Amino acid sequence: MAPAGSIRVLFVQGAGVRSGAERALLARIRHLPEHGVEPVVAFLSDGPFRAEVEQSGVATVLLPEAPRVRQPARLPGAVLRLAGAARRERAEVLEGCGEKMSLLAGWAARAAGRGCVYNLQDAPRRSLEATVVQLGAAAGRHDAVVVPSRWMARSFRRLGLRPRVIPNAVVLEDLPGRSLDIRGPAGWDSAALVVGLFGRLVAWKGAEVMLGAARRVLGDHPETRFLVVGGTLYGQEPDYEPRLRAQARELGLAERLHFAGHREDALALMAGCDAVCHCSIEREPFGMVVLEAMALGKPVVATRTGGPEEMIDHGRTGMLVDPGDEPALAAAIDSLVRDPGARAELGRAARAEARDRFDSAAVGASLAALYRE
Repeated sequence: MAPAGSIRVLFVQGAGVRSGAERALLARIRHLPEHGVEPVVAFLSDGPFRAEVEQSGVATVLLPEAPRVRQPARLPGAVLRLAGAARRERAEVLEGCGEKMSLLAGWAARAAGRGCVYNLQDAPRRSLEATVVQLGAAAGRHDAVVVPSRWMARSFRRLGLRPRVIPNAVVLEDLPGRSLDIRGPAGWDSAALVVGLFGRLVAWKGAEVMLGAARRVLGDHPETRFLVVGGTLYGQEPDYEPRLRAQARELGLAERLHFAGHREDALALMAGCDAVCHCSIEREPFGMVVLEAMALGKPVVATRTGGPEEMIDHGRTGMLVDPGDEPALAAAIDSLVRDPGARAELGRAARAEARDRFDSAAVGASLAALYRE
C-alpha cells in the first residue's frame, strides 16, 4: 500500500500483450508505492499482460479500445471515457504509455482537469502514422515528457517537445532464479554454446543480420547453436517471420537455429543462453532486451543504435557493432565463442552496471519526484 499522503497516477496502456514497452511499464510501476505514488493502469485492450500487472499488486481498469488514427470521429468519445475513469479512480496525474496513449491521455487530462505526463517509448518519425500521432501529441495537453534515452530527447526536441530522460528499469527481484533448458527441446547437445536473439520479429530489429552472422560463425564453430525468441505482435509485418524461417533454411541453419516464437517465459530462456545479440538496424529507443540480458549477467553484442549505445561501455560491459554489419557481428560472436573468460568477465561487468544504473527502485524515485511536481 502507498503511504498516507500519496498521489494516484493513472497509466494509460494500449496493448494487452507484453513486449519491450510493456516490460518497461511493469518495471516503472513496481516500486512507485514505496515512494508515495499509487499506480492504476487503464487498459484499452485486454490480454495476459493485464493479468500480469494485477499479479504484481497494481489495480487495473478496462476501457473500450481506443480509435485508430484513421478513426478521428471516435476520438472524443474515447477521451471522455478516459476522463471519466480518471475521476472515478481519483487520479491526480495521467500518464500516456507511448505516443497514441499520450495523445489520448493529454486530451482526457484536459477534460478532467488533471496533470499529464507523456512517456514516449517509440523512435521519432519511424513511420508516417507514428509521425502524425507524435505531432498530435506535441500539440496536446501535457505537463512533462519522459523518454528513456538521450538520443530520443534530442530527436523529440525537433518536434517541439522538451523531454527529460528517465531510463527504463529492470525489476531485479523478478529476474528468473533458474534458467529454462532450450537445448533438450531443440534436440541440441547439452553442452552446446547457445547465442540468443530476443524481441519482436519486425524488419527494423534486424534478425536477418543475425542469421547471416550465424552462418559465418558456424563455419569455424559448428558446435554453436542459435536461438530466436519472439513473434510478430500487434499484427505488424506478419510475413516477416516466415521469410526468416525460409532464410534460415536457405543458409543451412535449420538444425542449428531454433525459432521458439513469442514466449511469456522469455527471460528464463535468456538465462539459459551463453550470450545475447541485439541487431536493430534502425535507432533503438532504449532496448529492454539489452538491459535484461545485462541484468542476467549475459555478455551482449548490440548494434550501435540509440539506447544500447548509451547502456553499453564497449569492451567492458558488452560489445557494440555498426547496424547491419554482418561480418562485424559475426566477429564479435566468434570472439565470445572462443574465449569463455571474456564471456564471464563481460557478463559480470554487465550485471553490475545494470544493477547500479537501472534498478527499478531507484528509477521509481525519479518518477515519483516528477509526478509530485
